[in-house]
Amino acid sequence: GYSWQPITSVTDPLYAVWGSGNGQIFAVGDYGTIWGSTADGWKKMNSGTSNWLFSVHGMAMGHVMAVGYKGTILRYRCE
Repeated sequence: GYSWQPITSVTDPLYAVWGSGNGQIFAVGDYGTIWGSTADGWKKMNSGTSNWLFSVHGMAMGHVMAVGYKGTILRYRCE
């Protein structure tokens, strides 16, 4: 069966998470925090902002948007 498992490597306050069907997962939070899930586990990503991020959503694998405080809009595109 399935069970919830803690992810202890992520300690930042987070507000939103989005994942694609292929296992690509992003979580966003305080001070521009973005975490991305890879085959090797969770990795902190450089967002280029210190504004809080409140939502994250993707249209397809590699095309993800995060939005937050003061009108912050970030786009992640992986070719």
